[in-house]
Amino acid sequence: MVLALLGVEVPLNMGVEVREQRSVTRYLMWGSLVVVIAYLLATWGVMVTVPASGAAGITSVASVVSIGLGSVAGKITALVLALFFLFITVVYNYSFARLIFVSGLDRRLPKAMSHVNKAKVPDTAVWVQTVIAALFTLVAFVIVPSVVGGKSSVNIQTEIYDVLQVAVTVIWCISIVVLFVDILIILRRFQAQFQARRIAHPAVFWACSIIGGLASFVGIIATLSGSWTPLISNSAGSFSIFGAVVSYGTWFWWVAGITVASLAVAVLLYLVGHRSGDRPAPVRAGAGGTAGAGEAAGA
Repeated sequence: MVLALLGVEVPLNMGVEVREQRSVTRYLMWGSLVVVIAYLLATWGVMVTVPASGAAGITSVASVVSIGLGSVAGKITALVLALFFLFITVVYNYSFARLIFVSGLDRRLPKAMSHVNKAKVPDTAVWVQTVIAALFTLVAFVIVPSVVGGKSSVNIQTEIYDVLQVAVTVIWCISIVVLFVDILIILRRFQAQFQARRIAHPAVFWACSIIGGLASFVGIIATLSGSWTPLISNSAGSFSIFGAVVSYGTWFWWVAGITVASLAVAVLLYLVGHRSGDRPAPVRAGAGGTAGAGEAAGA
């Protein structure tokens, strides 16, 4: 549920392509509402229809449709659910490529990442994102299951998938906190711009930021504490944070380790990009030994 709601953040990557301001509030409100209702209805349908012994994750939804509407409808639902993983991969890949593109514009990554084609699509960033994702998928779901022994390939792939999904959940929870902090910075440092475009009283933003930050913290604790699959245990022990009991074990260490490693790589890339981005751009001499205005602007 936490991971599903965090998906509302993804369209923000495409913010520069939003044509109407009200479309932002629409997807934030209606998108969140649809996610909650759909999650509750799907979970309730599985719980009251499919026996506990027959519940098997996402395939249970297709089982519910088969029981209620027949085999053909169930197979169509299963096909839609299978295609979902293809569609969502394309959407995420295309959306997150915008982060690479913007980093290229800001000179935090090589300038080539900011290239756009005739259709104004950041083609280089999309290709880089695609190659990275493809190589990562090849290693995680093909090479590793083939090399690791002692378990079936299906179980290994399931474990890898769940751990990576959970690590993404924790990282997204942290990134959501950053968004709330950004709002508070805007309230304090850019009051004129905020007043010109605000859609609610500042107290609303303060309340949302505090509640959202705490909710993200709870999401992190719950995600680290509860294993998503019986294939990975999380019962080595527990500790308390502000009264919340956090269990730890194999699950905790894998998720926390991947999260910390990912954040470390992000910080390293930022520092390297920040150093290169602060370097003065080369200026070519124009007529009379001075740089032309157009050349300076381009640099």
